[in-house]
Amino acid sequence: PRPRRHGVPINAVIVGLNYYSNDGVRSLQGAVNDAYKFRKGLLRYYQAKKRNIKLFVDAKLKNRKYRCVTCSDVVTAIMDMFRKARRGDILVYYFAGHGGSTSTKQYNNNSGNIEFLRTNKGDIRDGVMRQLSESVPEGCLFYIVTDCCKCGGLVEGVHEQIGTSTKHSVIRVRGEEPRMRYLSSLRKTSDIPNAIHLSACQNFQLSAETFFEDQNQSGGLFTDSLLKVLKKNYFRVSNIDLTRKIRKRMRNMKLKEKQHAGLYCSDVQGEFNFLSFEWMGLSKRRKRKLEKMGQTAIGSLKGMLPHKVIQSLEREDGTWQWDRIVDDFVVKGKMKNCLAVCGGTNDVSVAFGLLVSELSDKPWKGKVINFSAEPDLHVIEGDDLRSKTNFVKDMERGVNIDFQRVFDCILDVAIEENLKEDRMIKRIFVLSDMEFDEASANSWETDYQEITRKYGEAGYAVPQLVFWNLEDSRIGPIPATQNGVVRVGGFSENLLALFLVNEGDITL
Repeated sequence: PRPRRHGVPINAVIVGLNYYSNDGVRSLQGAVNDAYKFRKGLLRYYQAKKRNIKLFVDAKLKNRKYRCVTCSDVVTAIMDMFRKARRGDILVYYFAGHGGSTSTKQYNNNSGNIEFLRTNKGDIRDGVMRQLSESVPEGCLFYIVTDCCKCGGLVEGVHEQIGTSTKHSVIRVRGEEPRMRYLSSLRKTSDIPNAIHLSACQNFQLSAETFFEDQNQSGGLFTDSLLKVLKKNYFRVSNIDLTRKIRKRMRNMKLKEKQHAGLYCSDVQGEFNFLSFEWMGLSKRRKRKLEKMGQTAIGSLKGMLPHKVIQSLEREDGTWQWDRIVDDFVVKGKMKNCLAVCGGTNDVSVAFGLLVSELSDKPWKGKVINFSAEPDLHVIEGDDLRSKTNFVKDMERGVNIDFQRVFDCILDVAIEENLKEDRMIKRIFVLSDMEFDEASANSWETDYQEITRKYGEAGYAVPQLVFWNLEDSRIGPIPATQNGVVRVGGFSENLLALFLVNEGDITL
């Protein structure tokens, strides 16, 4: 089976070291085999190009000819991969070999135990790996896959991270390693965490190696389990589920010593498809958290949701209910600096647009923008809720929208009214029935650069764009790869209530 192609380039540094030496450390039998197997998997199932994969092994498969692989070789190759990377690339570092931990006294450091990956000459310390993980070029995703002993703290350094992630900068904690200082030029600010570590075991566990009769060669149980789980799931499995399935498979082997595969990353990236930016949906834990938060939000709204009032207009006059909702939000000071873009006749979109227009301060009060290739700022007309609802539903709408013009409409009013920053729009809500990339008439990257330039020249901060695809099958906050954009998918009353109470900020 082949995974669905996402057009995401994969660049990799693959290291397999059996470690032949005279220092008393036992040589491995399958690390080199694992490196070749992992490379074969990238080439066959992920359509990676041979020219984009750098392979380091200390023995060839046929004649077992020894080759010395140094720490400098590996680190230099990873940094070269970073330099050549482009936005949207998947960067992979795979290591099979000896790993370990030792007291920091050997390195004149009192920060605790140090974990390392052993090469034929020199150790790749956890501090180096963490600095690399914090220096990934913006817009790229760095996967670290390690099949070795005691490798659970190479990146995060605290504990296994299936669940809430707490990432601490090793630069701030330990200081920067001298030979790694020029990595600072690669380090860029990004809203998206960009390093994921999938390890064969946790901090103080050993990684098992065995002989596979069906393959007639030795290898690590973790790498074998990783590739077989991916193949069984047709290469569409989130990082969290992949880790759990690997654990289950290895647990069923009834190893003499416990070995738990570990995942070290943010909660959101735990939900990404392996070796991809594709979001697979909320994990079970975060779904439960979203549901609980939504129920609390509905309770605070006393069950009164705007779209239900709009839906009841055919049967009764819901003006008093609507006024009660508006008054409740006014008292709480919600959405005073927000503006809505209405993208259709959907009751949720219409009701939300009306509500935001009534909560906004002047000169934005009572106004809404239509979802169109030629959007404009409209003053909502009507004497009652029914007539205002009909006005919004009858506005001109199209199949896509010119986002740059939306921002221009807001900026024109701000300049004309000579508004101060505290009266400027802070968030623009777009409720639609399509994906963000489909909705945008132009390239968002190009639009955003121009929007940033215009707002900067006028002395205003660029408003945040909150895009909610009501028809998305995935419910909850969706990771956005675009600057200045927050994305939400799907619809549920819990999600809507949470969205209203938190003014569009849904952070799990």
